[in-house]
Amino acid sequence: MQFSESTVNESEMSIHFPFADGSRRDSVGDLLEVTGIDTSRHRRNPVVLFDHGKTVAIPVAQAEDPKTREYTITIDGVAKQAWCKAFFYQADEGKDYDHAKFCDQLFDMVAKKYVRGSSIGYVTTQGYPLAGDPTKGIPQGMHLQKVLLLEASIVIMPANQDTILKMLSLHRVCGKPMSHVLVKS
Repeated sequence: MQFSESTVNESEMSIHFPFADGSRRDSVGDLLEVTGIDTSRHRRNPVVLFDHGKTVAIPVAQAEDPKTREYTITIDGVAKQAWCKAFFYQADEGKDYDHAKFCDQLFDMVAKKYVRGSSIGYVTTQGYPLAGDPTKGIPQGMHLQKVLLLEASIVIMPANQDTILKMLSLHRVCGKPMSHVLVKS
């Protein structure tokens, strides 16, 4: 999902973004009932990852206010949207950790809208297959009625493998070889 409607708070290094929309099927053909998102497990470990932890295994942010410890995932059943307020990792004053630099740079790229994708990691607990619609370009998918939320993610590319494979097959983007970071992501 793209979070063009996100709200950035630079003073607390947080971003509030939508990560699920149940009003239409996504690019892999799935339809998620946002009211069926079970947050009980995620509340105990409210991690926000970059690209589902594929290249950076440790969290870049948390879905919990560091001052109040309030859980910051919200689900709006009427609007059929789920949101996360992510508080990015910051090193203590005077510390110079590589991960803190990465989190700071990622936050900057999200704030400036260079990175706009979001997603979730989940386990399906109830759902059924949905037929594809080739005339609309919708692949077969799942109607995800209930899922167990594992993590929220900030992503560069959508989870649709066909899209990723098409991009990788191009070898050149904007007339130049693809950046190794894009290939890895």
